[in-house]
Amino acid sequence: MLELYGMEIHTENDGASAVKYLKNNPNTDLVLMDIMMPGMNGYEATKSIRRIEHLSGIPIIAVTAKAMKGDREHSLSCGMDEHITKPIEGNTLITILSNFFQ
Repeated sequence: MLELYGMEIHTENDGASAVKYLKNNPNTDLVLMDIMMPGMNGYEATKSIRRIEHLSGIPIIAVTAKAMKGDREHSLSCGMDEHITKPIEGNTLITILSNFFQ
């Protein structure tokens, strides 16, 4: 869906490889961070990203399949900028993204 808006998408399968990718590609505009990844989960990956000076300001949006009370607050406390649950509605995602790219 995001490609329809001209966005280039890159996917990593675990948190550690996501952090490595971002270190090597600091011009990335945004991260949709899945919380439930093998190895290093999305919370841990986000904390690692926030410790890297040149990546500390990149917008990170938590993506989770479960919507439990307190999830959004936990995501924000780990350094994420927003939280969205699956299945992701296109209009909701575009609205969230527009907050970062005005």
